[in-house]
Amino acid sequence: MSEIVSPVSEYGLGNEAVKVKVSNIGHVAVDSYDVAYSIDGGEPVVEHVNVPIAVGESYEYTFAAKADLSQPRHNYKLKAWTEHADDLIPGNNAAEASVRHLAQAVVPYKTGFEPDEDISLMKFANLNNDDGEWSVNFSTGSGMGANFQRTGFGYLGYNYNSDNNADDWAFLEPIAMEAGYYVLKFWYSATENHTERMRVCYGNAPTPEAMIHELADYEAVTNSKYKEAIHIFELKEAGDVYVGFYCYSDKDENWLVIDDLSIDKVDADWFDIKVDNLNSPTSFMRAGSLTDIKFNLENLGVVDANVDVNVYLDGSLLKKASYAVRGREILPVVMENALDGISQGKHILKIEALSEGDDEQSNNVVEKEIIVLDKAVALWDFEDGKLPSDLTLRKGNSAVNHPDCGDEFNEDGFGIFKLQNPILGKYALAVNTWFTEVRYADTWVVLPQMTVSGNDAYFVWNANSYNDKFPESYEVKVSTGEDKWTVYSTIYNVVNESASPQTHGVSLADYKDKNIYVAINIRTSNGEALVLDNLGVYGDIRLASSGISGMEVASECKFAVEGDELKVYGAEVESINVYGLDGALLVSVQGDSADISALASGLYVARAMTSEGVVSAKFVK
Repeated sequence: MSEIVSPVSEYGLGNEAVKVKVSNIGHVAVDSYDVAYSIDGGEPVVEHVNVPIAVGESYEYTFAAKADLSQPRHNYKLKAWTEHADDLIPGNNAAEASVRHLAQAVVPYKTGFEPDEDISLMKFANLNNDDGEWSVNFSTGSGMGANFQRTGFGYLGYNYNSDNNADDWAFLEPIAMEAGYYVLKFWYSATENHTERMRVCYGNAPTPEAMIHELADYEAVTNSKYKEAIHIFELKEAGDVYVGFYCYSDKDENWLVIDDLSIDKVDADWFDIKVDNLNSPTSFMRAGSLTDIKFNLENLGVVDANVDVNVYLDGSLLKKASYAVRGREILPVVMENALDGISQGKHILKIEALSEGDDEQSNNVVEKEIIVLDKAVALWDFEDGKLPSDLTLRKGNSAVNHPDCGDEFNEDGFGIFKLQNPILGKYALAVNTWFTEVRYADTWVVLPQMTVSGNDAYFVWNANSYNDKFPESYEVKVSTGEDKWTVYSTIYNVVNESASPQTHGVSLADYKDKNIYVAINIRTSNGEALVLDNLGVYGDIRLASSGISGMEVASECKFAVEGDELKVYGAEVESINVYGLDGALLVSVQGDSADISALASGLYVARAMTSEGVVSAKFVK
């Protein structure tokens, strides 16, 4: 079987004749033989041929049974072969061909960029003509890109250039669409420690100029695990539509990948309610933490919807509320003080959104575990404006501070920042990541050695990137031996920290009955500064030296709680600030007396600006 002559890929295929070329490359003539073909590995069609073929001759045979190739856009795998009892070399008896039923793409549209899918009508535009560009790639099972796909083998990916910012488009094939509403869905991800940027648009031609309808602008794609994107849009006029993905990441980042894309037409009354971004409360709640519940209600559909929200704490209904969410609206919801009085320990918070007519229930519920902490065993809040002597601060490589990084930093890259926003107090620890030659930071903040005595042991801290254009990355590590980098293990990883202060925490229960070091290892590439504050350890932990125990009353000053008043005696007092143990500023007054009637019972930190300087003390209300 030397060739499958027809059919070939073209538009309008149906029941097609299969023609093959049979060749005699042996040493004797053949009088008759069988020929066969199959489609996509299905039941074979076998026919007997009584046409002799001389030595060195060929014969084109057309099967009487036609092949059904009527499915539009399907890529058929056609195999044909010969059979003869006296054939000495049967290994060359078969031929294969791919035959695609060409047809214009229509909705519903779906692609996973798989090897058997036709991508010939996709277009790519590398506007700066470098080697950073979009392409359709396939998993090889090993090596670079082996696991970039979400499903199957294929994916659409942008791969970086070291010297140039991305300036590249990928356009899907034209899709015939009627006027109306549509939903575009796709999954996307990036790689760890890199920030990618992408816009999603559509237009009537595969050119950057035609992409006049923007669906979304992803300014900071940092998720290494796939996330789903859902976008609703209205097409005013029927026609061929091109969807475009524009990558504009900074130079020397990494891969941006897309997989499992679909476009479906939706009715004018379709909607889908989604609960997302349950960002308050934080997973770890310290004294003075906000007790608000904050989340988003997102209407992925076209029409307005009435949504009933149920909030459960540990399985019991805590709060109910109703909201009107417009079509394609993302509604931020704030339930103020909803968690007032929450008890110490572990809790499960559940948000449930219900709306009649919402048929997609998989995204209507979010849950979060909350750990409410008691007072800190030790807390480093840097409010004395000095680098703590009981923290080990070291630089692990030969990086040299950039001359413009700021006078706050010592030669190892550590300094105290005076904060413009007093939410976390007046001062914080800053770690420089801006160097002259070395690109990667390897800087360490190590807490004193501690003993974990039980399962309820936690390390909690606040952190933020100083500049949102240069997000910071770091790891929390633990050593059960000495304070040496080779024996630390990573237990928590932060990639591209937010520029707004975040509260993070980790359990240390796995180290029960062990002596450990806890360290923050800053690993930013091409950064500016990481800001750290309120490093606290809680629960079943013992320290030889404690950051909180060092906060003693200075000089002759004395703090006193008198009813609902906090007073300072023994010096001229300019102002008093009261903080929760998470560093949140709760009270700020001028003078020597502060009204603390609004504070709940608990442990707090007071700071007084006096004629003798800043005076600090703990107090209990």
